[in-house]
Amino acid sequence: MIMVSISDVISIMFMLIPMIFTPMICAGDIKDKTLNYEILTGTKRIKIYLGRVLMAVIVNVIIIYTVVLLISLISSAVYGWGYSMTLEDYSLRLAGVFLPYIRLTAFYAFFSILIMNNAFVYAIGYVFSMLEMLASILLKELFETDLIMYLLSFDAFNRLLVPANYGIGFAEDKDIMVVKDVLQTSTAMHAVFSGSLGTIVFVLLGYAVFRKRDMN
Repeated sequence: MIMVSISDVISIMFMLIPMIFTPMICAGDIKDKTLNYEILTGTKRIKIYLGRVLMAVIVNVIIIYTVVLLISLISSAVYGWGYSMTLEDYSLRLAGVFLPYIRLTAFYAFFSILIMNNAFVYAIGYVFSMLEMLASILLKELFETDLIMYLLSFDAFNRLLVPANYGIGFAEDKDIMVVKDVLQTSTAMHAVFSGSLGTIVFVLLGYAVFRKRDMN
């Protein structure tokens, strides 16, 4: 029950962690010339760029899933798992946001290289986080296609992690709140497709900028 109750908080955490750590990893050492020195040593730019993106992905994944695991273990040890949602269903939901999460990391990696200012990247992330639903609706109306939504997948974390359909159940001689949301195949496929396509697009865009950018 605890995990269901704080699912909206966990959804926000999934959006915040990449926003905070990706700029630090991908562009944090630009000002002190460390990145420029790597280029001057003859290391290929694609290796430097992909190395930073990969490190950002690893760090972000480790942080968010460690935090969620700790919350799950502590809350279950104190209160028990409960009957609101099965462990299998919640595990599938967490697995479902893996690729959109990597896509979000690639998104911030691109803007980190493009802007080279962490504060502005944080500002962009804040705007996208606050206006995600409005932006997705506007983009769909403007371009009359779902492609933009697939690329950006603004609502992936909310759709997968925050249950919207509840009902009353009965367990241990008392009424309890039970999640009736079922993880649809179409939702899972949307997450897989949008996460994969978005990652490829933003990684390529980021490298296109990094390949031409003067790091002096």
